Amino acid sequence: MFQPQTNATSMMESVAELVNGDPDTGFNTALSRLGQFFHADNVSLTKIESVEGQYSIIAQWPDAGFSGETLNPWRHHSLLAGQTVLQKGSGQDGQRHILMSDDDAAAQDADFIRIPIYHSGKVTYCLGLDWVRHRTKLSDADQLQILEPAARLIQSVLQSQQVTDILRTLSRCDRLTGLVNRSVVLDYLEKSMARARRSKDLVAVVHLNIDRFKIINDALGYLNGDYLLKAVANRLVDIFREIDTIARIGNDDFVVVLEHLNSVENVTHSLQRIEAEFKAPMFIGGQNVHVQLSKGVAIYAREAGVRAEALLRDAEIAMKTAKDTGGNEARFFVPEMNTATKIRSGLEHDLHRALNHSEFQVHYQPQLCLQTGAVTGAEALIRWPHPELGMLPPSEFLWIAEETGLIIPLSEWILGEVCAATLHWHRNVHKDFQVAVNVSPRWFTFPGFPQSVEKILDHVDLPPGCLEFEITEDVILSNTETTGPLLAHLKDLGVKITLDDFGTGYSSLSYLRNIPVNTLKIDRSFVSNLETRKTDAAIVLALITLCNNLEIEIVAEGVETAEQLAFLKDNGCHLAQGYYIGRPECREALNERLEPRTKAAAS
Repeated sequence: MFQPQTNATSMMESVAELVNGDPDTGFNTALSRLGQFFHADNVSLTKIESVEGQYSIIAQWPDAGFSGETLNPWRHHSLLAGQTVLQKGSGQDGQRHILMSDDDAAAQDADFIRIPIYHSGKVTYCLGLDWVRHRTKLSDADQLQILEPAARLIQSVLQSQQVTDILRTLSRCDRLTGLVNRSVVLDYLEKSMARARRSKDLVAVVHLNIDRFKIINDALGYLNGDYLLKAVANRLVDIFREIDTIARIGNDDFVVVLEHLNSVENVTHSLQRIEAEFKAPMFIGGQNVHVQLSKGVAIYAREAGVRAEALLRDAEIAMKTAKDTGGNEARFFVPEMNTATKIRSGLEHDLHRALNHSEFQVHYQPQLCLQTGAVTGAEALIRWPHPELGMLPPSEFLWIAEETGLIIPLSEWILGEVCAATLHWHRNVHKDFQVAVNVSPRWFTFPGFPQSVEKILDHVDLPPGCLEFEITEDVILSNTETTGPLLAHLKDLGVKITLDDFGTGYSSLSYLRNIPVNTLKIDRSFVSNLETRKTDAAIVLALITLCNNLEIEIVAEGVETAEQLAFLKDNGCHLAQGYYIGRPECREALNERLEPRTKAAAS
């Protein structure tokens, strides 16, 4: 039986121990007591760094390796005005969300509270609790009744000089890696730029981001993810000179300030050293992990009026440009990138709106059975009829959804639409009619993914065998210890697995024996050259033979000519799709295409 008065008193006594205890460890102890008492997923004591809304975490429970966060301007200014900021969310998805805008749909899935803490007469810190996997068990009034006095106790501890000195040290360093943090690197960068103006040298800022870190983190577990971040930090320290400054400014974001440069070629040499050093894998969690970095560079060439914050932002924009082109690349900032950034920002905002208002459409590209000549399945493809930009293909917006986490609710919406359409074709066209859905890497590794699939199938009442998931090789092989059980779970549900874009990734034949693959999909790059390249024709023929021997269904995509279709049919390929067979079309259009067959079956 929950007894708030007794438990609250005990918890407050624990926080009060800080007054006479060791503040270096006492803060973490107090935060852990708060977290356990409130069943929170994260508790933090955070220092407000600037008026822009950047925060640095001083102490945290549990120690998950977060280095900072950003609140939207409205909530930030509310805190500075001494107001407690509290949100009661509407759902849960297992992620830690930080609100970036008031209409951020994903942020509505989290409960959180931020209580201002004064120091030297102004709001300098805040006490924060987040509930993302659990829901709060107390009413808002009960929370405030206990949490605000706890914040005042912590505030009283912060007045001592000893604690101030400790916090000053902690606020300058990233607690996980030992590198300096954003505020320090900004201060150092301003001084480096001032020295460069006198010496006529160049200064460069290199922004580094770990590609696919979310997927790696989910696959390895968060503890091993922290080990990985430490290993990346150590390698960067080994690469650069002692006069260079290395900082960790975000979860998987690092910044290096290069000073006393004679030319841009010096920066190029540094990028080459990074590339060479990170070719070797890291041994994390009992396995080798290959880490790739997207790199953005901004050069300061003594331009008047340029501030450190702007230079840091330019490097980040260049890094995001490198990531948008596939990652593991380096880009130097040019002013034109600002336009692309504004477009991306606008698309991100529009994505939230589109998801809230179900603006997306699912189109279906028919798959032809080469033995019967009938359409027996389709691949589901997302489209976005943007009100200003027109019909957008997935390549123009899914990468943003992937980065922001919107891919998870979007994928669940797509699956619901696909299951409803497939049920219609299952009942009215053919009982074995199948529809394939591309699975996002982030959704596939998301906690609760199989349970979400099972829930949607049950809700629609669709036989699982009518559904296929197309998963790429790199996702399956990113961590076989994790993906193996996931694939086995899907197989137990009855959902079929298609290995997509075969031949463009690892293409190791050995794993075909060890993972429950039902279908293999030949990449269009091989099919498109069947008539002109003997090597591509030989590869396709070998894959068809392999799949027939392994009793794996094979699909050829990108079929655009009658000659390609004839080659595939004559050599035993099972299914084909491509513009020659049919372009992606809406559900109603595919219904019309299938209607003659339905009427014939009825008669």
